[in-house]
Amino acid sequence: MAKWPVWFWIGWTLLNLWHAYTAELVDDEAYYWVISRYLAWGAYDHPPMTAAWIAAGYAVSSTELGVRLPFVLAGTGTLWMAWRLCGISDSRFGLFAAMAASLLLAHFGGVLAVPDVALGFFTALYWFLLRDFLTTNRWGHALLLGAVMAGMAYSKYHGGLVVIFTLLAYPALLRSPRTWLAAAVALLLFAPHLWWQHQHDWVTFRFHLVERQGSDPFRWKYFAEYIGGQMGLYGPLMAIPLFVLAFRYRPTSAFEKMLSYNAIGFFTFFLLMSFKGHPEPNWTSPAFVPLLVLAVRQLSIAIKPTRWVYALALPGLLLILFGRATMMFDFFPPTLHITREFHGAKVWAQALSARTGQRPALFNNSYQDPSKYYFYTGVPATPHHNYGRNRRSQFDYMPVLENMRGKEVAYMICKPNASQAYGCDTLFAGNQQTSYRIIQNFQIYPKIAVNPVGWPTRIPKDTLLRLPVAVYNGHPFEVRYQACPDYRPTWGIGFSFDKRSGHPTTHQDIPFDVHPAGATLADTLEVRSPATPGQYFLVFGIRYDVEPPGRNGEPFPVTVY
Repeated sequence: MAKWPVWFWIGWTLLNLWHAYTAELVDDEAYYWVISRYLAWGAYDHPPMTAAWIAAGYAVSSTELGVRLPFVLAGTGTLWMAWRLCGISDSRFGLFAAMAASLLLAHFGGVLAVPDVALGFFTALYWFLLRDFLTTNRWGHALLLGAVMAGMAYSKYHGGLVVIFTLLAYPALLRSPRTWLAAAVALLLFAPHLWWQHQHDWVTFRFHLVERQGSDPFRWKYFAEYIGGQMGLYGPLMAIPLFVLAFRYRPTSAFEKMLSYNAIGFFTFFLLMSFKGHPEPNWTSPAFVPLLVLAVRQLSIAIKPTRWVYALALPGLLLILFGRATMMFDFFPPTLHITREFHGAKVWAQALSARTGQRPALFNNSYQDPSKYYFYTGVPATPHHNYGRNRRSQFDYMPVLENMRGKEVAYMICKPNASQAYGCDTLFAGNQQTSYRIIQNFQIYPKIAVNPVGWPTRIPKDTLLRLPVAVYNGHPFEVRYQACPDYRPTWGIGFSFDKRSGHPTTHQDIPFDVHPAGATLADTLEVRSPATPGQYFLVFGIRYDVEPPGRNGEPFPVTVY
C-alpha cells in the first residue's frame, strides 16, 4: 500500500501532461497567452500571475504543452498538499484518491492555464504553511506565509477572502506580531501591482466591483445557476457527498475551524451574491482544498462502511474522462457545434493568415478570436472594442492596436452574412466562417475621449436633442481624421436599454480634420430620444466604415419621460 500513492501521482501527472500536449487552447488560455507577451505588474481582468506562469512555460516549449506546463505541475502539487493536509495514514489513501479523481475541478485544475489553478496552488500552500505557523509560530514561517499570501493576491483577488475567513475563524491570530509581519510582507510584495492599478485608474477593481457587478433585481435564475454550477464544478456525481461530508465534520482544532470557515464561507458568500447578480461557478474554487480535506477526514472517522465512495467515484471519473476526451479529440460532427471552442482554431487561424498575407489582424468581436489567431499564427491580432457589445480587456492596455496604425491590416468579421453586408471575402475553415478585407494605411483612435458637457439626466420622449461634448485627444501625436483612404470616421450616437448592447441610431460627420495632441475640441451631437419612456443609456463613439462605433466614451444613463 505504501507505493500506491506514488503510482497515483505519477499517473495523474502523466494524464494531465498528455491532455496539455494534445488539446488546443481554450479561449481564456489563448487570451492569457497574449497577455504573457506583454507582461506588466497588472492586467485588466486579473492580476498577472497566470500570464507570468504562461511566459515561463512558453519559454520551455512554444506549444500548448509549454503554456500549460506550470499549471500541470501546480495541479499535482495542489492535490499532494491536500492529501498531506488530510492527516490520515497511507492505508486510507484510496478514499482520498477516489474522491479527488471524481471531482471535475481536480481534473481541470490540473491542466488549464487559468487563474483559478494558480490561486488553487497558492491556497494549498497557504494552508500547508499556516498549519506549521500555528504550531511553531516562527518568524521564518511568517515571512513565507506573507510571500504565499502575495502569491494568492497576484493570482486572483479571491485570495483575500481566504485570509478574511481565516481571521473570522480564529481572531486570536491578530494578537501575534508574526501575523502582522506576514501581512506586511504580503503588502510589500503586492505593492507593485497596486502601483500599476493606481497608474491605470484602478481598472481591475472597477471592473470586478462596479462594471461586472450590476444591481440586477433578484432572479431565481441566478440562484439556480449558482447551485447548478457548484454541482457541476465539484461533480458530476460527488458534489453533494463532498459538501455533506465537509459541512458535517466537527472541527477539533483551530486549524480545522479555519478550514471549515473557508469551506462554508465561500459557498455562502457567493450564494448571497447570486441574489443580486450572476456569480461564476469557479469563484468558489479556493474552497476546494478545505472541502476535500474536511470530507476525507469525515470519511476517515466514519463508522459505517465507505465502499459507496468507490462505487460513486468510478462512474463520475468515467464521465469526466469522456469530457476530457472531447477536448482532446474531435469526434463529434461539426454541425453539432458541441466542441467548437476546443477544436479547429489552429486550422482556421493558419488558413486565414495565409489568405490575408499574414497582415496584422483586427477582429470586430470580443477577445477570443484574436487571441487564438495570435497564438496559432504568431501574427499580431487585436479586437476592435465597440461602444457597448464587448467589455474592455487587457488588449486596451497593450500596444497591439497602436502598432497597427499606418499599416495594411486584415479586418476580420466573424459573423454570418458579413460578406454580403460589408462587401468582404469569406473563408470557411476549422468549423468557422470569417469574412475579411484589407485596409490600407489603417487608422484608429482609441484614445480620443468624448466627454459629455452638461447633459441632462431626464429628457422628454421623441425629442431632437443637441448634446455638447468635449473631445480630448489622448494620443501623443496629431490626429488627422481623414488620413485613411478607405473610410472617413463619423460620430455614432444613440440610445440603448443596456450599456452592454444596442446600436446607435444617428451618425454625423466629425467637423474637424486636424486634432492636436493633448487638445480638447468642442462639438455638438444630435440625436432623437426614444418615443417610449423608460431607463436608457446614451452610447456614443467614433464609427469607422460600416461598423459600430468604438469605445470613445462611457455609457451615459438617462431617464426618458
